[in-house]
Amino acid sequence: MSKDPSLKIVPFDEIPALVQRLSEQKGYSFVTTNGCFDLIHPGHISLLQSAREKGDILIVGVNSDAAIRRLKGPTRPVMTEAERLLMLSSLECVDFVTIIDDDEIARPLIESVHPDVHVKGSEYKGKCKEQAIIKRMGGEMCFVEMAPELSTSNIVRRIRNMSDGTEGTPQCIISIPTCPHCGKDVSVEVCLKES
Repeated sequence: MSKDPSLKIVPFDEIPALVQRLSEQKGYSFVTTNGCFDLIHPGHISLLQSAREKGDILIVGVNSDAAIRRLKGPTRPVMTEAERLLMLSSLECVDFVTIIDDDEIARPLIESVHPDVHVKGSEYKGKCKEQAIIKRMGGEMCFVEMAPELSTSNIVRRIRNMSDGTEGTPQCIISIPTCPHCGKDVSVEVCLKES
């Protein structure tokens, strides 16, 4: 697939034609996942890498800004949909990314792609509406173990607590070492300590 991030961003209404073309040309297997992906963190990276390993093409459905506000409240998202698309499309494990402005983001994504596998974090096990949809279409539902403290909501809460003095300021809030997928040094640290 393309290495150019801008070519990985596909309008939602073009997804069915893209899937059909790739299926006919190469017989690829498709994997989908979806979410807000606000403040990309190591849990997101792990989920996306695990999802990518389950098939040939990974298509990520991203909640629109409006959908996130309806879901999380008026202070979210932290990153705009354009910023989130750029970050996700820059990841090697992501083949295509699309914005979906639907409160049931997984349903339209699954119905458009007909994936072989749909992946969600383990925190959705037992409360995942898309499980019935993917089963009805003959696909497989896969849950990836996630560390519960790795969520955007928890990161935002920690930042707010640091700013109001209710939590000690750590040296760093996010640290990503070497990428387990490609072996590249992707050391990233976001430091909140004042110099």
